[in-house]
Amino acid sequence: MSNPISAVLGWLRAGYPDGVPPKDFFPLLALLESTLSEEELRSVTATLIRENPEGEIREEDVWEAIARRTDSPVSSADVRDVASRLAAAGWPLSTLPDADAPPHSASDAGDAPAESSALDADGDGSGEGEETDSRRILQRIVDWLAVGYPQGVPPTDRVPLVALLGRALSEQEAEEIAAMLVHQAQREGESIAPADAGALITQFIDQDPSKEDLERVSARLAAKGWPLQR
Repeated sequence: MSNPISAVLGWLRAGYPDGVPPKDFFPLLALLESTLSEEELRSVTATLIRENPEGEIREEDVWEAIARRTDSPVSSADVRDVASRLAAAGWPLSTLPDADAPPHSASDAGDAPAESSALDADGDGSGEGEETDSRRILQRIVDWLAVGYPQGVPPTDRVPLVALLGRALSEQEAEEIAAMLVHQAQREGESIAPADAGALITQFIDQDPSKEDLERVSARLAAKGWPLQR
């Protein structure tokens, strides 16, 4: 971002056209604290306070809250709710989820991700170097998708999902994710002839999703903890 403060304020105003309500201010602050430098945070916070229509937020309360964050951290669920709202307003997701930050409720997702078998179908993961790194990236994405879409990725989300992920993936990696979605659709009973699977993979990669679809899928992933762009 060439001007992070301007961009952040734009996303905040889009996400909160009527101003940030007091209940969202502190989870928002926690989110911004992990995204912005201290100077940028102070500038954005000062603007939010000035623009707050309810007049219930004092600047000294904000900085006192920052000082005691380690003792009384904001609920991660509240932070995810705010992140989802901002992603729906256009704040882009990070290109890839953090390696050391597992998706929310991964342990509650039920059975092992069904998508794993589709990912492994094209290779045994025994490569080295760049191939091994690529498999790790793809597996990380698969793990997140299993939580974000525990019932499988619906048809309406497949194209925007591949478009979002394709920003950070090589062409081959994007094709593997698209192939995974085709395999998943076939397992769920969709009538896709083997001869048509390749064309569908190409469609997932080449078709341009709408801005609304991109933001909707972004919001869903952000709600599960996929980080926003820093």
